[in-house]
Formats: sequence, C-alpha cells, structure tokens
Amino acid sequence: MKKNIIILISSIIVFIWCMLILIFLWHSAKKNNTQIVGEFSLTDYQWEIQTFSTEQNVGYVKDKTYAINSAKQLWLEKYNVNISNKKIRVSFDSIESCWHVYTIQSPNVVGGVFHAIIHENGDVLAVWPED
Repeated sequence: MKKNIIILISSIIVFIWCMLILIFLWHSAKKNNTQIVGEFSLTDYQWEIQTFSTEQNVGYVKDKTYAINSAKQLWLEKYNVNISNKKIRVSFDSIESCWHVYTIQSPNVVGGVFHAIIHENGDVLAVWPED
C-alpha cells in the first residue's frame, strides 16, 4: 500500500514538473515568435535583386537579430518608416548565406510590405516595398 502511494505521489510530481516545463517552453516560443527563422531561396528573388539593388554594406550579419536591425535601419533611411518587431519575419538561404527580412500586414490594413535581402557578409542585395 505504501509503495503504491509513493509511486502515485512521484507520478503526480513528475507530471506537474513536465507541465511546468511545457508551459515555460510555450511561453518562450510565443514571446519570440517574430524571431523564428524560415527558409527561402535567393533564386526566387532575382528580379527584385536586379530591379531594387543597392551598393550598401551593413557589416557582417551574424544572426537574425542583426539582420532585423539592419533591415529596420535600411527601411527607416529609405522609406522613413519604423516597423515594430512584431510585424517582421526573417528567412535564411543557407546555400547562398543570405537573409530575407520582410514585414507582414494584417489583412484589413492598407499599405505595403517592406523587404530587404542581405548577404551574410553585409552586402545589401535589394531593398524594396511591395503594395
């Protein structure tokens, strides 16, 4: 009887511990959902790169945070817009070592989406708005 109670109490403690870990992980993922990095193919954006190319360099882009901050600075300089991090998404092309940073809009909002493609070495390949 005592053995069964000990097993039951141990099981409840393990269950509660697992639930706390899951809640913590879910909260962390929800908090940082704008920082999730997707994938993209640079070859899908050749027209944009030819049309909206620039000779700027933002310095070595070591991670998604630096890519976001660089793109925000480019958009501020070029279009005079300051975008909230909540409205920014990031993708990475691991073959070409390029970051694609872009904004999202709610379906009912009038306005464009801004894009920036930045090579890992800091070369800005293209910056453009999309209606």
